[in-house]
Amino acid sequence: MPRARALQRILAAIEELLLDLGCLVGATLGLTTLVFQSLVGQGGITFYVPFVAAVLLVALGADYNIFGVGYIWAEARDRPLVEAIRVAVPRSTRAINVAGITLALSFAILAVVPLSPFREFAFAMAVGTSSTSSWSARSSCPVW
Repeated sequence: MPRARALQRILAAIEELLLDLGCLVGATLGLTTLVFQSLVGQGGITFYVPFVAAVLLVALGADYNIFGVGYIWAEARDRPLVEAIRVAVPRSTRAINVAGITLALSFAILAVVPLSPFREFAFAMAVGTSSTSSWSARSSCPVW
């Protein structure tokens, strides 16, 4: 019975991660489309920008979550899991946010290239990396 419960926890965590990242990627791409169609006045965004941005945002979001779990594991060596989560999450939040802001600014630099696909990609990645890191750092951390 304990193994079945452990498997349920693992599957629930994976499901939550995928749903969170899916919502964030969808919101980022929706905002990018809205900005470039409505505010900039383009007919649409370049066909490959959503694919490239989605792949990179999912990878970065998963990376941020793995980074946070690493902090939790390190703390769980010396204390119970619930207490380790309470101690580790605030610590990892700062590092994840700094990484997200750094990546967002790095991707935003691409907007200086005078080509529409670069600007679309720069906008999507700047918005996506900052929101993904913020969400990953503050996401719900269920304690079973």
